[in-house]
Amino acid sequence: PGGGIGGGAIGGGAPIPHLETSAKTAMNVEDAFMEAATLALVQEERNRRNEPELFTPPPTIDLQRQQEAPQPRQSESCC
Repeated sequence: PGGGIGGGAIGGGAPIPHLETSAKTAMNVEDAFMEAATLALVQEERNRRNEPELFTPPPTIDLQRQQEAPQPRQSESCC
């Protein structure tokens, strides 16, 4: 009864926060949303830090670099 904050844990892991809310009176609805959004962002940042980057771009890219045209291969035998 009445807007309590509590939490539990699954399998001895991290606690799972929960807020008592009421859609009828809007009690703690915004607080619950903000808490959920904050926790989601924190978890997303943790996941990002733990995942290896698939591609690391070079620090600079030379857009003016000219590539040499490949030379056609000459066959060793003649017609």
